[in-house]
Amino acid sequence: MESGLPQRLLFSQDGQWVDFPQEVVNLVKEDFRLKRAAIEADYNGCHFMLDVLRMIQVDLKTGVQKPIAWIDDADGSCYLDVLYCT
Repeated sequence: MESGLPQRLLFSQDGQWVDFPQEVVNLVKEDFRLKRAAIEADYNGCHFMLDVLRMIQVDLKTGVQKPIAWIDDADGSCYLDVLYCT
C-alpha cells in the first residue's frame, strides 16, 4: 500500500517471473492509484482478480492462484511476496 503506480506488473509461472501485457498494467493503474486492495480485470477472455495485500492473482473462473509482483514507477522498487522468492 506504500508503493506508487506499477511500471511493470508480473506473475509467477513455472518458477519464472513473467510480465503481464502492458494493456493489463494500463487497466489496473487507476485502481493502484486509489489504493484498492483487490482489483478485478478482464483481459483476452480471462476474468481475474489481483489481490495486492496477499500478492496473488486469482483466476475467477477456475480459482487458480499465482503470485504477483510489480515494479514501482516512482523509484523502481520491486514489490513481491518474499515467500515466493526462495
